[in-house]
Amino acid sequence: MTDALQPPADRSEIRIGYARVSTAGQNLERQLDALKAAGCRSVFADKKCGKSAERPELAACHAFLNEGDTLVVPSLDRYGRSLADLITTVGELRKREIGFTSLHENLDTTTPGGEAEDERS
Repeated sequence: MTDALQPPADRSEIRIGYARVSTAGQNLERQLDALKAAGCRSVFADKKCGKSAERPELAACHAFLNEGDTLVVPSLDRYGRSLADLITTVGELRKREIGFTSLHENLDTTTPGGEAEDERS
């Protein structure tokens, strides 16, 4: 059975958030408020340029996530540095049976529609 055909892990209903601002003048509060409103138990936040590969809070967030959890981000541009980076990192989450949700784009890999999208690729 291939990864794409395996059923998703039983969802733990645990939602973990990740937020990022890229300049000192930007404020995290709006992102943090959105993640808390989305039901995130814990939120990790970086104040780093998106082009920087060094995002210690993102690394900590990925280490914190367990099978069945869902990573929630305010928007795709806060999570990935490029489309290729997004595809790779969301794919890695999928292999670990961790869901992914982007609030702004209304993207959710934990829904039947999100699973169907994943199986077509």
